[in-house]
Amino acid sequence: MQWARRTSGFTIVELLIVVVVIAILAAITIVAYNGITQRANAAAAQSGVEQAVKKVSTYAITNGDLNPPDLTTAGVTSSGNTTYQYSVDNTSTPAGYCVTAFTNGISYYAGSNYNYTGASSGTVNQLTPISGACPGHTGGTPVNITNYSKNPGIEVDVSNLNGANSTTYVRDTSKAHSGSASLLLTMPTQATTYVVGATLATGSDYQAAFGLAPNTTYNVSAWVYVPSSTVDISLLIQGSGKTLPNPLPASRATSVKNQWVRLDEYFTTTATTGGLNIFATNVTGTTSGMQFWVDDVMITPGVSPQASYADGSSPGWSWNGLSGRSSSTGPSTF
Repeated sequence: MQWARRTSGFTIVELLIVVVVIAILAAITIVAYNGITQRANAAAAQSGVEQAVKKVSTYAITNGDLNPPDLTTAGVTSSGNTTYQYSVDNTSTPAGYCVTAFTNGISYYAGSNYNYTGASSGTVNQLTPISGACPGHTGGTPVNITNYSKNPGIEVDVSNLNGANSTTYVRDTSKAHSGSASLLLTMPTQATTYVVGATLATGSDYQAAFGLAPNTTYNVSAWVYVPSSTVDISLLIQGSGKTLPNPLPASRATSVKNQWVRLDEYFTTTATTGGLNIFATNVTGTTSGMQFWVDDVMITPGVSPQASYADGSSPGWSWNGLSGRSSSTGPSTF
């Protein structure tokens, strides 16, 4: 009589136990890894805010206690998985700012004397990074803003533009900061005034003419190309419907020649509507026939301009009226 030989192996129950143990160990490993990753992201965001605060403070020390108009000016740029949003108010005393760093969904922020309004209001005075985001910062997702310039790129014609005090103005395709055209200004001889150049926006009622809100700060920026034979050029904002910072920002004027230069200045609308006139003009006296070019005009909320020019033809943007001849709305870039 022969007995059947028994083969060794795992039973189904034993296999199930092994699978469960492996699953438990994998879950523990994943939880531990996620915890380490979250702590690393938090550390990166905190470090980013600390560095930004140091560089903003350093800039203010050497610039009359005014904060930089943007983080790039202070030497702060996105790096790796860390991005930034920045808000600034140089009209307050002392000047205020708030900066948020985002790293893979983790955010930390810090700020100084930054007053905010909206659904709530208050002041950010937090120089040590804290978890969260500055008021109005959106977790790294850009919010829509409006460029209130009604002919920002001079791509179609010269609608809504003019020449101040007999200045000749034409759409010109020989130079452009972006797109295919810019506004060419030719100066006349002016014995009684030196305010000649481009009228970028003008109206007796800033609400009706441009759709601006009362008691709100707006930035004006424009790119200019000034040949070496031409006087220095500056942005000039006039009218009863605004107040200006004191002192005026140095970025409103340029003496640089033979290259495109971005000018920017800001103003705050008054409580009641009034006139608003925005010019790109000469700083000193004129000589008949001198020329310069203007392109890529922006009138946007806030003190600082966007990092780059945008209008209704930019990705994600749309015209609020006629293409190329109206205000436009799209995502802001911080």
